[in-house]
Amino acid sequence: MTGLNSNDADIYNVLGMERPRKSPGLLVLLAGLITTAAALLGVWVVGKVSDGEVNLLGFFLFFIFPVSAVAVGMVAASGYALVSWLRGIRVGIPMLVAIGTLTTGAYFAAQYIEYRAFDPVYEDGTPVSFWTYFDLLTRNYTFSIGRHSTGTPEPLGAWGYGLRALEVLGFGGGGIGALLILRAKSYCDDCQVYMARRTVGIIPAALPVRRIRKKDVEGQAAYQAENAARAAAAQAAVDQIRQHAAAGDGAALRRTLAPFPVRVKSALKLPMFLEVAMHRCPRCSVGKIEVRKVERGPKNEVRRTTLAALPLTGDAVAAFLDTDPAALTADTMAGA
Repeated sequence: MTGLNSNDADIYNVLGMERPRKSPGLLVLLAGLITTAAALLGVWVVGKVSDGEVNLLGFFLFFIFPVSAVAVGMVAASGYALVSWLRGIRVGIPMLVAIGTLTTGAYFAAQYIEYRAFDPVYEDGTPVSFWTYFDLLTRNYTFSIGRHSTGTPEPLGAWGYGLRALEVLGFGGGGIGALLILRAKSYCDDCQVYMARRTVGIIPAALPVRRIRKKDVEGQAAYQAENAARAAAAQAAVDQIRQHAAAGDGAALRRTLAPFPVRVKSALKLPMFLEVAMHRCPRCSVGKIEVRKVERGPKNEVRRTTLAALPLTGDAVAAFLDTDPAALTADTMAGA
């Protein structure tokens, strides 16, 4: 069986054959090592240019969260994630553990390369061991708050190991985080590819925030009643989506969502709305319809909650898109 392409994706099902499981290969490893080396090289260059004044791994949020180490770790592991996505490799727990271990190991490898490049020696010419060098650097970590700190920061001593540990955890955790983002994407187990996703409807679930005087009892009551009606209408739409998805009626789904076009700017003015998204396998067209509640807090913080993720057959997806199933290609969901 050679020469198969994406258009022959269902030939395994036709012939009753089990599709071989994809696993991370040399290309994934090589891509990850390249981006890891590039990320660590960037850290080294910035430190060198700034004469040690700037450590890209050393920026902390609220004194404990290694935000920069996490960011650099995600960049370092981006090669693993990118090639896994392109090749349709499912991110599992063993892969997460392996990538986290490799990323953490790369951190210490970079420290060792720096040590070898510096080649430190004592006054009598005796070479300084790597761990002695590592310990010296760690104990000489300093901590300052912002650009307006006054005075010369004092070395942290043994407390430097606390910052070092947070750096290592942040860097390795950032590497895992890059894979977790990919793991969250919908995946077609039969075709072993990641599904395309596109927002297909936005359902208002609340009214825009209005300023109503406390003394205006009637105005507040009217606003609350109108808000409740808006929420009830949104819930009714969700109930219809569930019903049509269970029946596999893609055309009815399309009609249900017709009154709710995708208008992101208008939706962002609402404290709550429902986002409806279509996920579709680019090979077999099997997919799912997802409904998420999006809430915006008083400080513009956004919280998303999945209300439903309903499976759809390929025919239902084609009917929803008003497309002939035979003509359905990956291009149909372009921009997902």
